[in-house]
Amino acid sequence: MRDRYHQIVSLSRDCIKEIDLDGRITSVNVNGLAGIGASSADHVIARPWRELWPSEAAEMVDAAMAESAKGTVQEFEASCVNLAGVRQTWHVVTSPLFDEQGKVEAIQAVSKNVSDRRALEADFHTLDSILAAERALSTSAMMLARARETSLATELHSLRGSDIPPSLSSPSVWSPIPDPEEIGREEAFFRRADHRLPARSRGRHADQRPVPTAWLQ
Repeated sequence: MRDRYHQIVSLSRDCIKEIDLDGRITSVNVNGLAGIGASSADHVIARPWRELWPSEAAEMVDAAMAESAKGTVQEFEASCVNLAGVRQTWHVVTSPLFDEQGKVEAIQAVSKNVSDRRALEADFHTLDSILAAERALSTSAMMLARARETSLATELHSLRGSDIPPSLSSPSVWSPIPDPEEIGREEAFFRRADHRLPARSRGRHADQRPVPTAWLQ
């Protein structure tokens, strides 16, 4: 049974270590050595597991070890640079190993390399931030355009009088079918505006008259 257990551990792609209650590594599987970046087990056996982690992860490592020594399973996720100089992110589960009397005699640490997943998550968040910024810019541009349209409509209203049709004095929703009544109101407006001009400017040719906005929408 013990040989079968060692086979399972050896075949696992995860980094599996046995750590004594003093925090020193007593065994590690082959794939674990590759993950740690060690060419030989001699580089890690009897070495404090805590030394393989950066200072910012030390508190999580110590807490997981302390709780597992009391008999509980703990999890944490942290990044470190392995012995080969490669930065990796690991999801770690520490579990107590009991002797025949039910006392904790060692701790098993199973570390799964989640570097690719974390990189994808980082790329996703970056893309999401870019899209959010683009949406914000688009919204700002739309608000500026609406403000400009309102300002122009106000100026037009003040220049031509209060009888300006609604379609010329305020932003409208585009419609592919012109409203005949609105067209009539706009034509009447331009006829009245034409009579207000000096005599020499009256009687413009029909194709010189501004096209009602309802036709352009």
